[in-house]
Amino acid sequence: MTQSLINLNALRAISRNNESFVREVLDVFQANTPKDLDQLAGHIVEGRGEQVRYFAHKLKSSCFTIGFIKGYEFFKGIETAAEKQEQNRWQPLLESAQEVCAQALSEIRALLDQPQM
Repeated sequence: MTQSLINLNALRAISRNNESFVREVLDVFQANTPKDLDQLAGHIVEGRGEQVRYFAHKLKSSCFTIGFIKGYEFFKGIETAAEKQEQNRWQPLLESAQEVCAQALSEIRALLDQPQM
């Protein structure tokens, strides 16, 4: 079995093992992340640095909440590149982030399909 991309330990700790809360956070991540990724991609294509930074920061925070460290690192990289106006780094980082997010979203769907997580 492959190693999990999602580590819910911190989320479970702050929610005092409230499974419905954890499921709700995962549902929100699953619903919002594809839309936010599309927005980020559009802003990257248009070269809108402030919007790139905003959406990268938003996605980075969402990843952190669910213990998705690989996603967090890619979005932090995009955010930093936007702050430094290093546009040549945006697209390669985005492509890596999209790939790892697709894997994480698949993992989340599998988690949510389980009666007990």
